[in-house]
Amino acid sequence: MTPKFCRVLTYLFIFFPLVLKAQTSQTVTAGNQTAVVNYPVCTCTYQWTNNTPVIGLGVKGTGDIPAFTTVNNTKVPITATIVATPLGYQSQPPLLYIPITSRNIVSSINATTSALITNIAVGDSPKGIATSHDNDRVYVGNAGSNDISVIYMRTNRVLATIPLNSSPEAIAVSPDDLKVYVSESSSNTIAEIDALTNTVTGRITVGSNPIRISLSSDGGKLYVGNADGTISVINTVTKTVISTITTAPGQLYILLSKDDKTLYVIHHNQNEIEVVNTITGTITTRITIGSNAQGGMILSPDGSRLYVSNWADNNLSVINTATNVIISTIPVGPGPIGIMISDNGDWLYVSNTGNNTMSVVNTPSLTATSKFNLAGQSNLTGNSYIPKADCGPVITFNITVNPAGAVINTTGNLQPLTTVYGTPSLPTSFTFSAKNLTDAVVITPPPGFELSKDNIAFSNTLTFGSANTFNISSTTIYIRLAKTTVVKAGGYSGDILLQSSGAPDVIMPMPASTVTPAPLVATADNKNKIYGDANPVLTISYQGFVNGEDVTQLAMQPIAATTAVLTSRRGQYPITLSGGTAANYTFKYVSGLLTVTSVPFGPVTIPNTFTPNGDGINDIWDITNLDSYNNITVTVFNRNGTTVYFSNGYAVSWDGSYKGSTVPVGTYYYIITGVKTKPLAGYVSVIR
Repeated sequence: MTPKFCRVLTYLFIFFPLVLKAQTSQTVTAGNQTAVVNYPVCTCTYQWTNNTPVIGLGVKGTGDIPAFTTVNNTKVPITATIVATPLGYQSQPPLLYIPITSRNIVSSINATTSALITNIAVGDSPKGIATSHDNDRVYVGNAGSNDISVIYMRTNRVLATIPLNSSPEAIAVSPDDLKVYVSESSSNTIAEIDALTNTVTGRITVGSNPIRISLSSDGGKLYVGNADGTISVINTVTKTVISTITTAPGQLYILLSKDDKTLYVIHHNQNEIEVVNTITGTITTRITIGSNAQGGMILSPDGSRLYVSNWADNNLSVINTATNVIISTIPVGPGPIGIMISDNGDWLYVSNTGNNTMSVVNTPSLTATSKFNLAGQSNLTGNSYIPKADCGPVITFNITVNPAGAVINTTGNLQPLTTVYGTPSLPTSFTFSAKNLTDAVVITPPPGFELSKDNIAFSNTLTFGSANTFNISSTTIYIRLAKTTVVKAGGYSGDILLQSSGAPDVIMPMPASTVTPAPLVATADNKNKIYGDANPVLTISYQGFVNGEDVTQLAMQPIAATTAVLTSRRGQYPITLSGGTAANYTFKYVSGLLTVTSVPFGPVTIPNTFTPNGDGINDIWDITNLDSYNNITVTVFNRNGTTVYFSNGYAVSWDGSYKGSTVPVGTYYYIITGVKTKPLAGYVSVIR
């Protein structure tokens, strides 16, 4: 057995507050405690020796090394070498774990003597089975109760039961023992299980009714045989189906070669193996086997032989994988299905469903040498042969004790900050302490931030203590975005640096923080001009500049524009703004008004005649300066009192027409209001 922790202990230590450390080197400052050192506890007892007891640890001992307070009265580091030697182990024979489908149990059997060790109660109708590579756990798929039983091999007890969506058929364990993959046949999914927490962490949808799965040697790809005749290829890192291999319709049993280049495929109840190239996804050859194969296949450890159970023929086919030729047929019991193989490949164990026995086959001689009875029928899927337990090698590691020196400690969880340009952000904070100092502690924030010890006065750096200060108790440090920090793509982040001579530098990472532009209101100033004059210079007023800034900080000032021109008549015209840009401001525009007026209070001259004959001379009734007055009305009547012209204001002079036709030559009467207190009245003659 490899020298590593029992996985069940790892599980327990995750959920209970105990210290668990591997046998790795560690460095500790004098006066502090070491981490606990735990040796493998499954099979071996370790005796350790220490070549440097002045660090505070004895010369020798047995078992784990508890935490101890380190000693170093020098000015240089002291390194002690610990050598742990296994004294022996509790002998454990090779084991078989066989699911007894009809009895809802798993039988633990001595693989050497075929003697029953114990029966372990699991879920309903156990079939699929797999073991962790460190041989600490056995995973059992219970097709009737839709769950997985996790057996801890050292105690033969069920450690956990993992519920699934539907019937588990096949199980595969990742090479690092951290993931377990299970086919959920009725759900058309593959469940991914975290082996440390025994919880389902994801599901991948595949073809219909997946029954068999096979994992690549590096654990990166999982092949799934589906009842619709397809093989789903899953990337276990991305948890996605990356390709699909199509064969003839029907339930598929699959097995991946040791080099991951070949996939062996059997169709349910058929007498043929399809050999599939995993790179091209094509069938390269077919091998004829016995009748009514039920999917029992296993490879020798070196991959040179493929063993296949033939259910109807009561035998095994032995295939040379280099030539794809059957080299032997071995008779076994009635109705063989599942096959297990020893770690050295010398022994096969075949479950016979016809008489509830297990045939033992010697592979060097290619003969069934014996058989033993099972507690019931076993529809075995998978290999759960556990090799003989063994002790690990000698373990060597170091414990280095540094002299007590200056040290700065920090705690806290800094939060990302956000603010508007010109306004400091709300602060986030952390605490620091220091001991054994020989100089002051200087704290420097990353660019864009400022610090404070009281959350009132902020500065670019903070200094605590002096050369005469030995220790600094826990102190809160506040950090915020400064009001002068400009807007920057990607925001601000970096490390807060704590430094003191003789102490290692300490950093506190500051999360990415953001400054957004300040709002700036640009208002077009109202303007006036007299009709006929050029437009005045248009000006803009601003509200919202911060940090003492003005228009010189703008990348481009807004442009003011109006629709009024030199000849625009009296009235109000909008002044609009556009085009302003600035890195630290966002613009809000407020329009103004340009008011056009006539020359005020000019004399009003009312002609008493005009000649609208189209010769371009005196064709309109031109009343001078009338548009200088507001709220005027002009009304013209004929001799019968009919209104032939009316106007509010006099923007357009009367051209002697009425309803689109010229009025007859004659005398007409007018009334003009709004020029004087009393209306102006008189007559005007139309002559042609």
